[in-house]
Amino acid sequence: SSATIGKNLNRFSTFVKSGGEAFVLGEAAAFVKDGDKICVVMGQYGPEWQEDPYPFACSIDDPTKQTKFKGMKSYMSYRLTPSHTQSQVNRRYKHFDWLYARLVERFPVISVPHLPEKQATGRFEQDFVSKRRKGLIWWMNHMTSHPVLARCDVFQHFLTCPSTDEKTWKMGKRKAEKDE
Repeated sequence: SSATIGKNLNRFSTFVKSGGEAFVLGEAAAFVKDGDKICVVMGQYGPEWQEDPYPFACSIDDPTKQTKFKGMKSYMSYRLTPSHTQSQVNRRYKHFDWLYARLVERFPVISVPHLPEKQATGRFEQDFVSKRRKGLIWWMNHMTSHPVLARCDVFQHFLTCPSTDEKTWKMGKRKAEKDE
């Protein structure tokens, strides 16, 4: 009798899926615009991502309980203010969760930090709101200082698309979900 193993034993399969193998072998056919290129430079301890020439930060303030469906559904909204635009946007935790999923999907070889935990009950209590906000600030600081993730178009869309412009927000979401 014989048995089969359903596990892929190729530890480099992530690189094949992401196109990294084709790039290393010089077989990549895709054209990358200059603005999308992120260089690797030789640092003090070896190769490292080239620093972002336009670094920025993003504050997360004013957690506010919001409602929709005439008060039937409640959620917390956070005010984000990126330093490079100074334009405020409001985002819910589910928007952060959506962004995290897109980044993990798009950058399988970059370690994207986890978001603070979800919580079904007690999510409007002051201690929980304060703790979640601190976790989101830590996450955002990591993201804005990352030389690849901070420049990513889906991350920039998340930070800059006006909260009031639902049509543009949804178009950007669809584009990110198709990975265009």
